[in-house]
Amino acid sequence: MSKEKHLIARQQLGLFFSERRKMLMLSVSRLAKEVGISENTMQRIEEGKFDYDIMVMFSICDVLEIKPYFVLMEESGRIEQLMEEDELQYIEPNLEDAHTESLMHSATFKAPTNGMLMQLKAGSLVKVCASGERFWIKVETIDFNKKNVIGKVDNDLINYAEHGLKIGDLIKFNFQNIYSIQLQ
Repeated sequence: MSKEKHLIARQQLGLFFSERRKMLMLSVSRLAKEVGISENTMQRIEEGKFDYDIMVMFSICDVLEIKPYFVLMEESGRIEQLMEEDELQYIEPNLEDAHTESLMHSATFKAPTNGMLMQLKAGSLVKVCASGERFWIKVETIDFNKKNVIGKVDNDLINYAEHGLKIGDLIKFNFQNIYSIQLQ
């Protein structure tokens, strides 16, 4: 990888860490202390000005409640969360769009905001809807760049004949399909 692409990737990852830290309302000082590095080093990491080893990245991910499945996409220099889709057997059901519902019924229903969606983490529960039936999904993996989620159906369903889903099914869906969130 060229030095330029390495620098871009380092800056993007630093920015991602910074945004996640702010979302969790952590100071740079507190994050640095929990990771076990100096505040100055943490600031330089967030600014993309410091090379660090993989163990530091894992520690940062742990504190920021991020699964450390990151891949550098050499062609574009972008950082994306790897969802290990090749290893997962999931269903991509036809789910209803919560944001469209929110616009159509704004007096009685509000879909989660982008800020709320950015707080998702593994273990959170999200409500989705298929064939008119709303149900909970326990989040396993989140791709904040593509706004995709993979999780397991967490309650018994009634309309199996219409949507084909049952408790324990692993499904993939988008942020716009989320009706509500219970953070864990």
